[in-house]
Amino acid sequence: GALWAEAVASATAEIVAEDEDAADDEGASDEPEGEDEARSYETAAARADAALTAYRRVLTEYPSSGAAAWARLGEARALDETGDAEGARAAYATAIREHGDDALVALRAYEGAGFTYEAEEGWEHAREEYESIETLDEGAYRVVGAYHLARLRILTGDRVGAQTALEALIEEIETATEGPESPFPYVLAQAQARLRELDPSAASGSDAPITIGGPGGGLPEGISPEVLEALRRAMGEGGGGGG
Repeated sequence: GALWAEAVASATAEIVAEDEDAADDEGASDEPEGEDEARSYETAAARADAALTAYRRVLTEYPSSGAAAWARLGEARALDETGDAEGARAAYATAIREHGDDALVALRAYEGAGFTYEAEEGWEHAREEYESIETLDEGAYRVVGAYHLARLRILTGDRVGAQTALEALIEEIETATEGPESPFPYVLAQAQARLRELDPSAASGSDAPITIGGPGGGLPEGISPEVLEALRRAMGEGGGGGG
């Protein structure tokens, strides 16, 4: 767990160019740096390399641990950030093969693989990954897959089909809501935002949706999927609830 936390810290570290460091040093005090001072890297590539090394250390030293599943996802994302999309997809496939009984791990793996295909405009392969999400855990995450499939329609120019799919998705989530909050608030908010882009009069909801990752919808600055999932699990929002 400690090694995994170190890897996450590297993966989410700030990018600070060398000239920015020099400017900060000019105004710095003479006080010694604290041990918990946030780390930073000069380039995204350097950060990805550091994260990749750290995640692989978890996989090497504790391959059968619970942290290994999330380290494998981190490895895949770091590989993608270094430009190795094929290596990333292989790592995602390994995560599914070794840890696919955990629906959240499988969800992130299919999602991540889909994003790599999107970046290459491999629409059909991306579609297959997102369709796999729809069948996870007896359909518990179907709406996540449906949202990504609707996004693909937008990206491939099928705006009419996308609008129809988003309207159906929003209705499905809202209809399934038993309490005051949706079980998939991040999907609902993002679907409403996409629908507003297609037809401003067609959807209601927050103007500041919570994004869930991938092309056209990145995670909040500095927060990794692993950290979000760990928080969801700690709060009891894992499993079929979506979180």
